[in-house]
Amino acid sequence: MNSKSMAICGVLCALAVFSWGCGYEMTRSRGGLPDHVRTVAVPVMDIRANEPGLEREATRLLIEEFNRRPELRVAAPGKADAVLHCVIDQVDLSALSYGSDEHATERRVILSMGYRLTDVKTGKAIAQADRLWFQEGYLVVKGDPVATDYNRKEALRKILANLAEKINEGALGTF
Repeated sequence: MNSKSMAICGVLCALAVFSWGCGYEMTRSRGGLPDHVRTVAVPVMDIRANEPGLEREATRLLIEEFNRRPELRVAAPGKADAVLHCVIDQVDLSALSYGSDEHATERRVILSMGYRLTDVKTGKAIAQADRLWFQEGYLVVKGDPVATDYNRKEALRKILANLAEKINEGALGTF
């Protein structure tokens, strides 16, 4: 075998290994999803906490997270292979630090929720978690309740984005 043939053989072997490695990753990224589950319906979340409108923002962020990844696409109810039901259980606020006047200068918001991804074909749970939670601190702006409320809502948005990512990973079996 001459050097030109050996070089061609080496390139072909490298391409074969590279292709095999990419295929392995693509298959693995679907985790524990059944082969027939390619789409998911994401109805508006249920909420048991007193945070008006939070369920809509949480649902929007979750849909964005699923649309960001190709493994499981969002579809309309009745046309999806699986349905994702989520419940926001609790939103708690507590003081995190105090200033010299003994008023809170920083607060913490904690949100907990659960989810269940159900296979429409079998009616069985593909993935679920009863209690996922995240916490985030935010600044209290002395004398400005509007700015403080904005900071609280921004902290909640960060929490919801993190939870959307964890739910997506859980649904795919990579969490």
